[in-house]
Amino acid sequence: MLGRPIEHIKGPHIESPWLAMDLVYRAPSTAQAAWALLDDASRRVLELCQDIARDKSLAWLEESVAQIRWGSGGKHRARVKDGLIIAVFRHYESRAGKPLLHDHAVVSIKARRPDGKWGNVSTADILDNIVAAGTLYTLTFMEEVSARLGWAWEPREVTPGKRPVMEIAGIDQRLIGWQSTRRQQIAVVTPALEADYEERQGAPAGGAGRLCAGPAGRRPGPAG
Repeated sequence: MLGRPIEHIKGPHIESPWLAMDLVYRAPSTAQAAWALLDDASRRVLELCQDIARDKSLAWLEESVAQIRWGSGGKHRARVKDGLIIAVFRHYESRAGKPLLHDHAVVSIKARRPDGKWGNVSTADILDNIVAAGTLYTLTFMEEVSARLGWAWEPREVTPGKRPVMEIAGIDQRLIGWQSTRRQQIAVVTPALEADYEERQGAPAGGAGRLCAGPAGRRPGPAG
């Protein structure tokens, strides 16, 4: 089945049409700016902090979250035997070609049951804990950066009324988001899409409506 289009591997004998989950680990914006602009020694330290934080997050998912499921409706559950199968790919730039240190951790859905047979990892368990895994990564990254480089962190407001985010103290706010071309493109078209949604639906595009504010009113599907 490997390499075949996903629609061709669905069926009653397949518990999940997913083959893997792509978890993306990306450092805070000010850390990205520091990595792009500082010397090679500082860059290597930041990449080491990225390694440590990513691996700690993945280890937590493997040891405390991941479960193998089998039987009718997945009624049997147990911890994964011999761990998860994960391939990590490091990227150094964004789709727009701008510096962006981030890792893709591709987690295979296939894993071994306690009896040694192969089965499917419960994707629902992973998704339910994905925010916690991301928070663990971010906090660990911050701790490692402070311990190894002596840098301090401070809360900064990104969106008025929203919870502030932690960024490296002393790095100019104007450097944050300069590499986020896609975010800037989204910001440009969002008002027009929201206005179109309100005209069609007769209500403001708040909450889930913001996800439906596309030309055809379709919500995006889950990312695998």
